[in-house]
Amino acid sequence: MAQNEKAGELTASIAETAIYTMLLSQALFEILEEKGIVNRAEVNEGMKQVENETVNRMGRSGDEQSNLAS
Repeated sequence: MAQNEKAGELTASIAETAIYTMLLSQALFEILEEKGIVNRAEVNEGMKQVENETVNRMGRSGDEQSNLAS
């Protein structure tokens, strides 16, 4: 990550952003689990559901058009 002090901007690569998002998500899930709000199975099920919804919206490889608008 690089910070432009003059503009007050922070820039990051796609990989850095993905890693940061993954670590942040992991920390949040662990806190929620420690507090007894969710358990690991619920998080895994939710992740599978979001993945399936995303695949359905974006279409699969080879589809002629995306389903994002639906």
